[in-house]
Amino acid sequence: MPQLPMRAIVYGPSGTGKTILLSNFVLDIYKSCFSRWFVWSPSCHLDHTWIAVKNYVRNEMGVDIEKEKCFFDEYDPVVLEQIITQQFKLADAMKKNGKFVYQIGIIVDDSRTIRALHEIANYYINFIFVGVTR
Repeated sequence: MPQLPMRAIVYGPSGTGKTILLSNFVLDIYKSCFSRWFVWSPSCHLDHTWIAVKNYVRNEMGVDIEKEKCFFDEYDPVVLEQIITQQFKLADAMKKNGKFVYQIGIIVDDSRTIRALHEIANYYINFIFVGVTR
């Protein structure tokens, strides 16, 4: 598996285990590597694969997912931008204070059904894979 920090695209036809692999990123492969996980998936409240991830985030990471939204069934680029911007600010403040910088994991699952993601794909692919200087 790639070392952190990393960016990846998991691509394949329907039924090939992409969602299971992504849940394994959270529950096994990168377990304890992130302070927060944020998941966008049209099926995150329906697909049983995400139940174990929600339980991990709630019970082991200690996140009250009712108060701090981590699972989104509708893609909203504004929310994603807010989360990323907040993380940049938090990381800068932690670095300045000489503290360990908390990391976040972002998963966008089944993006073929997220029309808005395709409409702004060039911007976000550049943003995610190249980075934006703030």
